[in-house]
Amino acid sequence: METPSPAGSRIGRYEILESLGQGGMGIVYKARDPRLGRLVALKVLRTDWACDAERKRRFVREARTASALNHPGILVIYEIGAHEGVDHIAMEFVPGGTLADRIASGPLPADQALPLAAQIADALAAAHAAGVVHRDLKPSNIMMPAADRVKVVDFGLAKLIGPAGPTDETSDVATLSGVILGTAAYMSPEQAAGKDVDARSDLFSLGTILYEMLAGRRPLAATPSRRRLPRSSGTRRRRPGLAPGLRGSSIAASRRTRAVASRPRPSSRLPSRRSPLPRRPRRSPPSPSFRSTT
Repeated sequence: METPSPAGSRIGRYEILESLGQGGMGIVYKARDPRLGRLVALKVLRTDWACDAERKRRFVREARTASALNHPGILVIYEIGAHEGVDHIAMEFVPGGTLADRIASGPLPADQALPLAAQIADALAAAHAAGVVHRDLKPSNIMMPAADRVKVVDFGLAKLIGPAGPTDETSDVATLSGVILGTAAYMSPEQAAGKDVDARSDLFSLGTILYEMLAGRRPLAATPSRRRLPRSSGTRRRRPGLAPGLRGSSIAASRRTRAVASRPRPSSRLPSRRSPLPRRPRRSPPSPSFRSTT
């Protein structure tokens, strides 16, 4: 891992102000863009991965995938570049903490958790409509610029599905050095098994996040491999965590978030200019009635 840049240093035209956090791909700084006079979040790839073609591909994929999405609940990407061998992504700076920080202070009341889950579902719906599956949805990848608003971030493991993908730059990489990519505690069983996944895998992750918001704990403990987790079967085991009064709310919220995430986007609901209008079925003529003369 590279040594964090001290405050006042520069990466390209960006002036580093402070470090915001560090993850598997690199480190994120709060920086200032003097050309436009605005704050940005600058994500910098680890220097020891500068010669790793696969990791650089993932880094570029994150920027390109997120920049193709336009939704208020998804982080805005400004640009991707490199300066003196340092690859970086300039992103929207979102003040505040993450959903993980909020959950760490205790369970959320249902009237707070459910609207947040619906916002996350709406952002996922926009991504899925564009053929993008996030594949690493978790509380630490959900920023909270305000107490009642969220933004989904970190599309480093995203996958393009449908006609738009995969391509050479967005091809699916299920494993890296034999390790399943993603976060075990929030993975769908299919993703944990290294299988091909679609939008439903993100909905599984969202359901796990919703449970954690309401209960203050995860429904399944994180393990080195999800293959060791209990398999789904016809019998269900109730785990403690949710108060009895919240079980009905969580079920209703799950249905609501599934409905939001799976509903068609406006472009798919409206017929195109060239699309013929559906024809009304012809009505068969009424059959003649006969009256008895007897």
